[in-house]
Amino acid sequence: MSKLDMAKSMGLISESEYGGYRAKNFAVLMFSDRPEEYISNAHVEVIREVSGTDRMEAKVFDVPIWIQARLVSKYFEETIQASYTIQDADKIEHRIVYNWPLAAFEELATNCILHKRYESPNYIGIYVYSDRITFVNHNRPMPPVTIESMNRQSSFDDRKYLNPELKDMFFALNLIESYGSGIRRAKDALKVNGSPKLEFLPNNDYDDYTMAVIYINEEFAKIAKEEKGVGKADKSREVHFKGSFQRKN
Repeated sequence: MSKLDMAKSMGLISESEYGGYRAKNFAVLMFSDRPEEYISNAHVEVIREVSGTDRMEAKVFDVPIWIQARLVSKYFEETIQASYTIQDADKIEHRIVYNWPLAAFEELATNCILHKRYESPNYIGIYVYSDRITFVNHNRPMPPVTIESMNRQSSFDDRKYLNPELKDMFFALNLIESYGSGIRRAKDALKVNGSPKLEFLPNNDYDDYTMAVIYINEEFAKIAKEEKGVGKADKSREVHFKGSFQRKN
């Protein structure tokens, strides 16, 4: 097939009223080298605290949005995620505690990309602080889903999508496992890791944004303080560290 026929068969283009063809927005988002050249702020920024300073640094992902989803998760895994392997004195098996579990980050970051209102002039912001990560989209969830229901429920069988074409393509690329289940998997991952509950904001009816907040695992934070010499160390366990925040000798 020619590229034109392939684009027609995939529904990526439509005939223009001025003659010729016009690329649909979802096709630009999925297949353009830099979508924001055509759609304003169609990118993700991960903004993180620089350890030991009061500065923030940003990493911009402005490639096709399905690649954004993969690269943002890879960046988290390689740069932000850390873990302690703990051997409790009274148990044979060890356990691993993460600052934030990868599955929860992946699901929430992908949800931001998939559920963004792309006519909005704002980019997706993921903010990494010492005690929490926030995921910000500058639009509300599409009814009947609400902020309140996302805090209360774990599954949404009747969920509607702002971008149904993107949803189908993300599913075909295995970026989402099943429709309406991303929040459940994020909540489950946090629970397995012993992390605080996922929180959605705002808690009002008028601010036009959606924020998901995942808090650092409290046991991880406590051990990190002990490693820095803050607080009383727990002598009943042996701890091994793996991750980007490893202390240098």
